[in-house]
Amino acid sequence: MITRSTIEDAVKSGAWIVGPPELVTERLMELQDRYPGLQEVNVGASVMSTEEKVILEQLELFGKEVMPTFKAQLK
Repeated sequence: MITRSTIEDAVKSGAWIVGPPELVTERLMELQDRYPGLQEVNVGASVMSTEEKVILEQLELFGKEVMPTFKAQLK
């Protein structure tokens, strides 16, 4: 039997992290706790259905709202 995964399935399983910056930060912190030594994650967007302007806005928001939490840990 072939089953089709949906975006909702990926989010529910934790394979994808989506949401406002606070939620993304929280989920990444959970991953960091679960996998000590984790240093890299893949940040991206589905370019097939998303305008470039939206992708760039989302990446900028990630850099401004999520990354500072993790940069602070390096100090």
